[in-house]
Amino acid sequence: MPTHFLLAVLLILAAPPPSALDKAIDAQIKSKERVVSTKFESLNRLEAREFRKIVHGKMEREPAVAVQYTLEESLNWTLRLAIIRKRDLRTLADERIGAKGWRSAQLESFDGWVTLKTFSYGIGDPLGNPSVPGETHLSLGEDGRLEEDDSRIQCSPLAPN
Repeated sequence: MPTHFLLAVLLILAAPPPSALDKAIDAQIKSKERVVSTKFESLNRLEAREFRKIVHGKMEREPAVAVQYTLEESLNWTLRLAIIRKRDLRTLADERIGAKGWRSAQLESFDGWVTLKTFSYGIGDPLGNPSVPGETHLSLGEDGRLEEDDSRIQCSPLAPN
């Protein structure tokens, strides 16, 4: 028994402390959560941390991270995307990119543009299972909001004229 306890203590001590970036990410997500009831947890809007995805890249030519996270509230879910600049840990944007009844999205890449693989709802799709695949590109607008940007697709040599 003492051996297990000692091993557990060593593992805890050996774990690296959270970085300043990790703390900034946690704080940004926490600002979007809402707790209204300790008795009825389904009334709260909380992150489903197991679905968090972080991709390192650049925004406005500066190193940054794109963080996709899921907020669950009752039987609903919302996908959000936060862009955090690494230099000063400033949140450049935090927008809703998907939701139950709208579309599901998966952060794919981040290098000046954010590329999402998406699934939208088609006719006859059940509410929790969109089936129409797509791709969305997001850029940071002049007002600091993420905007869907089709210009990247139109500039492709494979795009129709």
